[in-house]
This record gives sequence, structure tokens and C-alpha cells, in this order.
Amino acid sequence: MARIIVASMPFAGHVGPMTAVAGELAARGHDVLAYTGAKYEQRFRAAGARWLPWQQATDYDDSDLAATFPPVGDGKGLRGGMANVEHVLLGTGAGQAADLLAEASRTAVDLLVTDHLAFGAALAGETLGLPVRRRRPRGHCCCRGR
Repeated sequence: MARIIVASMPFAGHVGPMTAVAGELAARGHDVLAYTGAKYEQRFRAAGARWLPWQQATDYDDSDLAATFPPVGDGKGLRGGMANVEHVLLGTGAGQAADLLAEASRTAVDLLVTDHLAFGAALAGETLGLPVRRRRPRGHCCCRGR
């Protein structure tokens, strides 16, 4: 049995596919720890994973990004899009890496599976020398699947 962290940006379009991945890994007998925002904790638990909260990474509700990241506004247009990249995607990366490195210091991790925009998770995996598998949701734009 491997200890696997499945990291997902807390957006509906990321959580759906990553929950399926976590559920399949748990069904195969692996110890799966889901790293995502609080809004999606129960979805991963229902799939058979344990949950690791965003602590150093700023958590947010994907249906109201402006509440946590005011510059994002409604997320539309060039300014909204650029603010989303700066504050949400890149801005949470260092915190994601810190959270995952802290978890790996407590208990060994065998594999890190991350969605394609969880940049901090990829950095943590590289730092730890772990095999990292990145998954891109298919079928729609991940940030508009609210």
C-alpha cells in the first residue's frame, strides 16, 4: 500500500476529476490524502480519502473569489484574468508547497498526484524528489466550472 497525496485546486472543475482519481486509488487499497480547500473536504472523504487542509495556502470559495482576492473582481476581462493568475494560481503556490512539505516531514509520501494548476504541489514534489503526476481536467475550462 502506497501513501499518496492527491492535490487539487479548490475549483469544481478540478475537484471532480481529482476526486475520481482519489477514489480509484483508495479503492485499490492505497492510503490517500486529499489536499484541497475546505469547501471540498466532504467530496474527497466520500471517495475514501483523508483530508489535508490548506493552512499556509490561502483557502477560498471558488464561487466567490473576490471575497478572498478582491483584485480578481468578477474574474472577467484581462484584469480579472491576470489577477486570478497572480493571486489565486501563483499566489497560493508557496503556501501549497509549505503545507505539503510539512506533511511529508511528518509522514513519508510515496507519490504526489496533482492537477495541472496546483503549482505549489508540483514544487513540493520536485523538492521531495517524489514521482509527480499532473492531471489536466478534460472537457471544459477548469475555472469556469462553478
